[in-house]
Amino acid sequence: MQDITPIKRRVAPSYPFTLEIEDDKGKLVLNFRLSFDFNAFARIEEQTKIPMLGLQIWTKLSATTIRAMLWAAVIANHPEFEDEKVGLEAIGEYLRLANVDRVVDALWEAYLLGFTRDKAAALRELRDAEKKGAVPNVPAPDPTPAILPDGSSSSLSPDTTSVSATATSAG
Repeated sequence: MQDITPIKRRVAPSYPFTLEIEDDKGKLVLNFRLSFDFNAFARIEEQTKIPMLGLQIWTKLSATTIRAMLWAAVIANHPEFEDEKVGLEAIGEYLRLANVDRVVDALWEAYLLGFTRDKAAALRELRDAEKKGAVPNVPAPDPTPAILPDGSSSSLSPDTTSVSATATSAG
């Protein structure tokens, strides 16, 4: 008889994040380790309908995307949040306008852990430049559609425009 061994899990690299919430009930401090693996990507896609392979999600930040991303990134290291109804709702209750910038920054850093060091550094530099309002070495697309010889027009689609040319500041 062949031995059956348990599945070996390898949790993606994680980013430590402390979320502090102050309200009329006092101060709540939550320590999380945020990880992005394909399980997290799939959960985010299910919640938002935005593909995670690529950087599109970072150009569509909203209450829905940020909540889904934080929830999905928490689960690998904090399985008590796995239940979609209870965990997702709890994460939504922890988010405030006062902490959303810190949450997005932590999500970004956790996301970058999935890239090579060089690629992560380049993406970090690009985002930092975007936050300052200057995208280095990336010409802005011409928003005016070109008229082609056959009379049709051509313009950049948001789905094909580079992230750096369309991204807005996430924080």
